[in-house]
Amino acid sequence: MKSSLIKLKDNGDVKISDDVAMKLRRYAGLRLDVLCGENPSLLIFPNCLGDNGDRINEGRLFSLNGDCLSVGNIVGFWGVDDVNVRVHSRFDMDDRQYFFHYMLQRICKVNVIDMQTLPDEEDLWDFLIYLFPMALKGAMRQGIFRAYRVFRYDDDQVRGAIDVARYIRHDIPFSGRVSYSTREHTADNHVIQLVRHAVEFIRRRAPGILSVDGEMRQAVDTIVQLTPDYSEKSRQRIMAANLRPVRHPYYSAYTGLQRICLQILRHEKIAFGENDGRICGIVFDAAWLWEEYLNSLFEGDKGFTGVVHPMNKTCQNPVYFFEPKRGPHYPDFYDEKRRVVMDAKYKSLDNGIPREDLFQLISYIHVMAYRSGVLLYPSHATGFHDEGRLKGLGGRIGWASLMVPKAADCVEFRNFEAAIRNNEGEFLRLLGEHDYDDNHS
Repeated sequence: MKSSLIKLKDNGDVKISDDVAMKLRRYAGLRLDVLCGENPSLLIFPNCLGDNGDRINEGRLFSLNGDCLSVGNIVGFWGVDDVNVRVHSRFDMDDRQYFFHYMLQRICKVNVIDMQTLPDEEDLWDFLIYLFPMALKGAMRQGIFRAYRVFRYDDDQVRGAIDVARYIRHDIPFSGRVSYSTREHTADNHVIQLVRHAVEFIRRRAPGILSVDGEMRQAVDTIVQLTPDYSEKSRQRIMAANLRPVRHPYYSAYTGLQRICLQILRHEKIAFGENDGRICGIVFDAAWLWEEYLNSLFEGDKGFTGVVHPMNKTCQNPVYFFEPKRGPHYPDFYDEKRRVVMDAKYKSLDNGIPREDLFQLISYIHVMAYRSGVLLYPSHATGFHDEGRLKGLGGRIGWASLMVPKAADCVEFRNFEAAIRNNEGEFLRLLGEHDYDDNHS
């Protein structure tokens, strides 16, 4: 049976056949957390990197209205049976998703190879490899996952329940040893063993991924030290033991890591066409990608050391609208040095600022007593526009755009990378040099 390939942009729609609509209808309009729970081969980010409060889990993968398939702020690849759907970023002008790949590269701190040379299947497979360091480091920051495990011994230092059957089989006539079992809370468990198997698999395929930075190297060394009895022959047994996802309030990030490791070891390449009627794929919240990409720019520029990136998923650096402190809110960024609040918007603002975005920015300026508010968005031109000074308590509103190079103007991914790095420099320069004083005319 010939597969159906559907391509569209995020926040877009496309006409589909009645046959395709019939295969997709059972999943239309379902919340992402429901889909993820019922379809273990569907990876959703940032959810798969740990618990978060970004409410992406309340979104929908797609909706159907007759013969029209619509998607929201989700980009990536997914499929059901022989129906494959590829959702590209609206800021990538053709099928070569350079901007999407580049943002992922910056966020994961991994050097992506020239994506133009890769077939779709390898493209998907590489996503798993590139996401592994982020997932592993995020999990290790929560601590070493420990679980109870049964160990079997046969020695003269009995410290557990005697295993009579094994004792009769191995230790009679009496040789001074006794067979016994213990149940221990240990780091050498099925989850850590699964990570070790993924590490060894990646070591053969893409060893550079395991040494992207010092934190990653230390994490890999720790996993190796915790699994002294690792054996490649036990891979299938370990994978089977990890079919039930980790559910632990203190180790939430291990759930996503566990799923990524399983996909890597299966070498499924997020394969479509499994014919079991379930969705598989890998999708990203485009707004999250854009926000985290901007954060990587600010972190790498000395001129923006005063920028704070509140994290609603970890309840860090909130802004309170009321006294006493209650009802925390989380602007995307605020610069304590320049007293400016910045809001990341993954949509074009070339034709003006939508009213809801304007009101949100005004609220932050007023509550934080800042001098200015700026909206940050991708575009096909780099610029800074000063909307003007607010009446009443004052404060200025503006917007800044980062130019996304057109893939058609870039022969290879490395050309796109060089072009956007130049645009990033201009974007940061405009942000840094702008006069945020709300008293100037």
